[in-house]
Amino acid sequence: MKDKIALKSTFLESAEYDDKSQTMTLTFKTGSQYNYLNISPSTWLSFKQAPDHSSYYSRAIKGRVVGVPIKSGAVGRKQSSPLKANKLNRSLNKPNGNITDNGLKRSLKRSGLIPDGL
Repeated sequence: MKDKIALKSTFLESAEYDDKSQTMTLTFKTGSQYNYLNISPSTWLSFKQAPDHSSYYSRAIKGRVVGVPIKSGAVGRKQSSPLKANKLNRSLNKPNGNITDNGLKRSLKRSGLIPDGL
């Protein structure tokens, strides 16, 4: 028999339990779905009755139970293109503000715009 519930959670949307196969299917708010294998009926009951499903998942399921991805949450999301990533790598300034182009740095030093100590 399958048992499905809506969840009180910041990142989980719904959960379904199949007592025959002892499998729990979690649907995340991102759209991802995972099957968690070998979930005992007592674990399912504890999860169902938990006041905060996010905390219970993080404490008792995530990383402790075998999870098999069924559906990726990236479906329908805009992905960063390889061209954009390449453009970011070619920029003159890193996030910390250091100039990465040594040729430009040398030219700016020679012209006196950058002191020698930098």
